[in-house]
Amino acid sequence: MLRFGYAQTLETFEEVVDQLPMRLLVSLGNAAEIYFDEDAIRSIQTITGLRKTINHNKLLALYSCEERQQMVDAVYAMYKHAKLKRFQTTETESKSIYIAPELFDIPINVGDRSSTIQDTSCALIGITLLLAIIIVIKSKAST
Repeated sequence: MLRFGYAQTLETFEEVVDQLPMRLLVSLGNAAEIYFDEDAIRSIQTITGLRKTINHNKLLALYSCEERQQMVDAVYAMYKHAKLKRFQTTETESKSIYIAPELFDIPINVGDRSSTIQDTSCALIGITLLLAIIIVIKSKAST
């Protein structure tokens, strides 16, 4: 985006966005604001446990604050459009879904490597963790 401009990059990205896993799209959406912030210093933890600091991209200096915010907004819009398009094309027989209100206040990190499995020594890769979610689907027979 910084080399070719966000319009051309997102236009090209739209051609392949349907082939990407949802986890990558979520990661792109979450990282957009931090990546385009000229003052942000990103910190990562490698698989071996070393902490590394990643400075901002030097090409950010070529853009004004408003232009960088437009890039963030464009990434968010692309991310939301890709999610909406993916869920609209998914076939389902269900007409409604119930989501328990307490689930709206539970933070779940998806794709944020610095705060997920690498920092949790008790969770091994591939381990199955139980997550209690109450979903009630109203079928046609009950209506």
